[in-house]
Amino acid sequence: MFEIIRDVLYGLQLLAAHQQELDEIMEKMDVEKQRQQANLHQKLLERKKRRQEAQQRKQEREMAKELLEQKKELAEVRTQHVSN
Repeated sequence: MFEIIRDVLYGLQLLAAHQQELDEIMEKMDVEKQRQQANLHQKLLERKKRRQEAQQRKQEREMAKELLEQKKELAEVRTQHVSN
C-alpha cells in the first residue's frame, strides 16, 4: 500500500516537474515572439523612414529642377525684352 502511495506521489512530482518545464518553455516562446515582433516593427519603421526620406529627396530635386527652368525662362524673357 505504501508503495502505491509512494508511486502516486512520485508520479505527481513528475507531472509537476513536467508542467513547470512546459510553463518555462511557453514563457521563453512568448518572450522570443515579442522580441521578433519588436524587431519586425523596428525594421518596418526604418523602411518607412527611408521611403519618406527618398520621397523628400525626390521632391527637392523636382523643385530645384523647376526653379532652374523658371530662372532660365526668366532670363530668356529678359533677353528678349532687352533685344526688343
